[in-house]
Amino acid sequence: MTNNYLITLKKWSDEMDGTYFVARVLELDGSMSDGKTIKEALSNIREAIQEYREVKQEFGDFIPPPVNSREIVKLLGEYTQDEIKGVTMQLKSSEIFLGRLNEIELS
Repeated sequence: MTNNYLITLKKWSDEMDGTYFVARVLELDGSMSDGKTIKEALSNIREAIQEYREVKQEFGDFIPPPVNSREIVKLLGEYTQDEIKGVTMQLKSSEIFLGRLNEIELS
């Protein structure tokens, strides 16, 4: 199944769980997932999107259509250069667009 939803990805850190990444799809109310790595968070949110759509379809509920022609991932917050380069390389192989809301420049 093609995912053309906007995914926001935010890096979180706390004393109990360390660093992890939270992914959300605002178009799909309540669709949220996380992972210890960016790759894991994206995989988990894609699974959550699929499950959301399946449940809505099963009950005959409205499924908000994606407003994009392709999947877009937006990074929220501060990321290291290595994190940005890693996610950019991962997404390029999938032909997914990476939008950045922070000001870190790739060199």
